[in-house]
Amino acid sequence: MEKLTYYEEAMRYVEYAQEQFALSPMEKNYYTDLKFVKAGGGTIYAGIEKAAKWYIVLMGGTIAKNAKEPEITKGLAKINKSALNMFNDLYSYFHIAVYYNGNNDSKKIKDSIMVAKKFISLLKQFDKPHLYKKGGSTFKIKNT
Repeated sequence: MEKLTYYEEAMRYVEYAQEQFALSPMEKNYYTDLKFVKAGGGTIYAGIEKAAKWYIVLMGGTIAKNAKEPEITKGLAKINKSALNMFNDLYSYFHIAVYYNGNNDSKKIKDSIMVAKKFISLLKQFDKPHLYKKGGSTFKIKNT
């Protein structure tokens, strides 16, 4: 299996989410099938969450493997306030507004996808294929 960079792995989630959004019929500027909207919102947030955890660890921080939004925001706050602000916006939009509440405005979703790509691009500076150690209580990354 081909090893991907951290950036490439996180972008796989964005690409899959875009495929999910595209499956929904549209009426005016709104997606009409919430099944695909919610699937896309959940998928893109999963990629953002992975990217945030990797970014924290790669910048020298530590975070539990199963950490959720509060721990991620604390980790990002110690490292990069701009990344923290982007993460908070993306969490609020994709995880809460789209996934939970079914926000189906295609323009807002497309604009927020651009912000997600910008956030994930923070990983480009660590552009090496990755392996991460599974198991244990702390999320660890092993460089290859």
